[in-house]
Amino acid sequence: MGIENSMEQDSNRNADSGPGMARVQKLEKRYLYWLTRIPGFGAVTIRRIWETAGSFENAYYIEGMELKKQGILQSEEKCRTYDRWKERFSGMVREYNCLQEKGIRFVTPLDREYPKRLLHIYDYPMGLYVKGELPDEECPTAAIIGARNCSEYGRQAAGFMGKELAKAGVQIVSGLALGIDGAGHEGALKGKGKTYGVLGCGVNICYPRSNYYLYEAIPSQGGIISEFGPGEEPLARNFPMRNRIISGLSDVILIIEARKKSGSLITVSLGLEQGKEIFALPGRITDTLSAGCNELIQSGAGILTSPEDVLDYMGKPHIEVYERFREKYFKLNRRYGKDQYLVPYLISSHPGCTLEDAVQLAEWLNKQGHMPEQVQDFYPTPGTLATCMWYTGLDPRTMQPVFVPKTPHDKALQRALMQWRKPQNRKLVLEALHKTGREDLIGYGKRCLIRPDKGQAPSVPRREEKGAPRGQKAAPGHGKKGPGDPRKERYSGRHSVEKQEQTGRPVRKAGWAKPAASKKGTKGTKGRKKG
Repeated sequence: MGIENSMEQDSNRNADSGPGMARVQKLEKRYLYWLTRIPGFGAVTIRRIWETAGSFENAYYIEGMELKKQGILQSEEKCRTYDRWKERFSGMVREYNCLQEKGIRFVTPLDREYPKRLLHIYDYPMGLYVKGELPDEECPTAAIIGARNCSEYGRQAAGFMGKELAKAGVQIVSGLALGIDGAGHEGALKGKGKTYGVLGCGVNICYPRSNYYLYEAIPSQGGIISEFGPGEEPLARNFPMRNRIISGLSDVILIIEARKKSGSLITVSLGLEQGKEIFALPGRITDTLSAGCNELIQSGAGILTSPEDVLDYMGKPHIEVYERFREKYFKLNRRYGKDQYLVPYLISSHPGCTLEDAVQLAEWLNKQGHMPEQVQDFYPTPGTLATCMWYTGLDPRTMQPVFVPKTPHDKALQRALMQWRKPQNRKLVLEALHKTGREDLIGYGKRCLIRPDKGQAPSVPRREEKGAPRGQKAAPGHGKKGPGDPRKERYSGRHSVEKQEQTGRPVRKAGWAKPAASKKGTKGTKGRKKG
């Protein structure tokens, strides 16, 4: 059984077993607080001690050399530190009891309010110090990170993204640092949304001091979070450890400006390991502050051009989208009726719709001659309906609550299929077609949705015989004008007579020449080439 499951079960059991078990849990948290305050002991080491001892209380009675024999502590110096720290247990308990008076909560994996997102990290923190509140598990969360010495453009972009995403109900997480981090927090506060600052020092220390106004304002609209105990200084080694919490609490990571060797790229790397989606703001190729972002985009990160890019991925539209959708839906329904095109789109957006259904719908749209731009602008697309359903939890056909089991990536594949010609959707469209076994839609024919990658043989030849079965090559010699070619005999006398008998109008015969265009009102042969 994993440590995460075990701790979650202990938390549920302690919460449901009466005041006796509650006292046991409180005692366990005291011993855990003592463990987390040992200098040089990280989250993984503390967790392994807990696994070996069976409880945090039992860990207090284990000797340091015994832990070395178990392979948990690697040096005798750490063993001596562990044993000496037991002398400070009573002082640690007094410090723990004073946390509430300072407005600080100590949240551990034993508590129900511990963020479930963090339990998926290998080295998740064994204790969090919180001023304010923790992020809501049910709300989408985005991290806004970037350079401290940012440009004015980067500062404005971070503030704009934070404000618009906060308005849409997205929680903003950042590091409360100078530059991009502070601008993201400030934008979220202006958008009247929730924002959370993760510190590389104790929660009772504001670093940097220039962001003190944010440090004071954030707890009323979110919270200040740290893995480091009260009074711990902002040491350089703390910030890479802090970054894993920022990425762990978020669903997507937005990197606004970063140099090639920026510390923000550490957060990006941790986010990729945790399976988080990355969006980068593109910049000028001559701008060193955008070199890291441009390199991320080149490596496959999403291009951040507007808040809608993030909202579409997360399935969270603007609050106004739902009202606009209802107005457009009922207007089109009254004008055209459901049977023409509303039903296929609604089927695609329904929770029961599969990826194969979305591929068939994209193929149908292509046959109907609908451009993706027209679908996006005029029709209630599956992307719009799906995001509305994701946000409201209502079935657009019945306006009744439904359960949406789709993952954000599945929704992204479906939305990409509805806009298959957009360059940024190419990888998602290829993935969806390979996933559903519809490689026949990859090629150069009119019926194909997308062209193959360079160096990859197309499943449909570049010149496909008109009317030939799918995948079958044209007959030898077909396509070249020669004897028996109906295109050569198109204007022959026999065809002309038959056509004239059918229509009653004269038909142009082979050999007729179209008169050359005259110049500015002149007639005759003036202006033609002689000879």
